[in-house]
Amino acid sequence: MDRYSKYIDLDIDGITSKDVISISVTPASAKVASYAQFANPETFDGYVRLRAVSVPTAAITAQYYIVQGGGQTDSGSGTVVEGYTKAQVDNKIAAAIKVAKEEQKLLDHPVGSIYQSVEPTSPAELFGGEWQSIGSGRVLMGADNNHAVGTTVEAGLPNITGEYLKRKVINSSNGVYNDTQRAQRAFKVITSDATLNTIQLVTNSASNVAAENVIFDASGSNSIYGASDTVQPPAYYVYMWLRTA
Repeated sequence: MDRYSKYIDLDIDGITSKDVISISVTPASAKVASYAQFANPETFDGYVRLRAVSVPTAAITAQYYIVQGGGQTDSGSGTVVEGYTKAQVDNKIAAAIKVAKEEQKLLDHPVGSIYQSVEPTSPAELFGGEWQSIGSGRVLMGADNNHAVGTTVEAGLPNITGEYLKRKVINSSNGVYNDTQRAQRAFKVITSDATLNTIQLVTNSASNVAAENVIFDASGSNSIYGASDTVQPPAYYVYMWLRTA
């Protein structure tokens, strides 16, 4: 019966587990009933169980008949069993379908599911179950061997380093100043003609050497630096919940 896992129970006064009944679906409900794929009805003391492969997508209008009761074969007259009116049966089926659909919503979101929405309504109100708001101010990323599910990492970028070296050498024989500058990694030595890693400047005296100001600004090499107070990938903000129970 695993295939017919969806079912509803209809309370019917006078029905016993020994009764055998037949369900007659109206032509208007035939397509919905065919989609649901009902099994033969099961009878119990006081109620009938209708099993199906799928939850019906709409209310089904039908009548039931006792074709065998108490182990005795009825005359086959097909008399409708008294107890519920057609409207009452329709209402019970519609209510059972509504409950089944609500239950299916929760089954579609098992424990461990993550729900995202642009609406602040908690999925607990939409589907039931227990949900925990997660990911505030964070971007979800896929787990791997170095990052287990449920763990977090803080913002960070690889460090940017550089070295700037300037040496001033005085030639004792002629008093000429030789300035040697060297830049590595994030730094460069700039001249009017080119960007070099090293350059040698020659001046005639110390008084001709102007003051120097070395500046480092990573945004000059890539506009991503300085664009945020933290590491900021392109983002679209939503509400996120994790089902916990």
